[in-house]
Amino acid sequence: MDDVADMVSQLVSNGYISGQPILGVSVNRNEISQEAQAYGVPAGAEILVVTPGLCGEEAGLQAGDIVTKIDDTTVSNGNDLINALKNYAPGDTVTLPIYRDGQTQTVQVTLDESNPENDAKQEQASQQYKEQQQQQLQQEQQQAGSGWSFGF
Repeated sequence: MDDVADMVSQLVSNGYISGQPILGVSVNRNEISQEAQAYGVPAGAEILVVTPGLCGEEAGLQAGDIVTKIDDTTVSNGNDLINALKNYAPGDTVTLPIYRDGQTQTVQVTLDESNPENDAKQEQASQQYKEQQQQQLQQEQQQAGSGWSFGF
């Protein structure tokens, strides 16, 4: 009950709940496919979008990176990463082993705070990604439909 009262108090005074960390990325919530894993791609959280100006970009994370752990916690998919972040606070520095271009490397990220400004940046980056994916799908459909039809 005290936690709920604290959250309501923060919403009234700040307009948001303070103390919530963000990594500054959007991840695929699905697991890495078994087919990809058969080719050596590890299980983890695939980064789809790195939000400009937030901590993920500053640490050098890139779209396509696969996060396999956050500190000592194994990450099997995007939901695992999101849930693991709840154990941290803004300003904490986390170690992320990532898989990129066939190699594993380690990145340290100092977490940002989820606040209206950072959330808006993240939402804008995610929306741009969705629009790009939609445009790409439309182009692929147009190209597939432009073949020759001979009426056999």
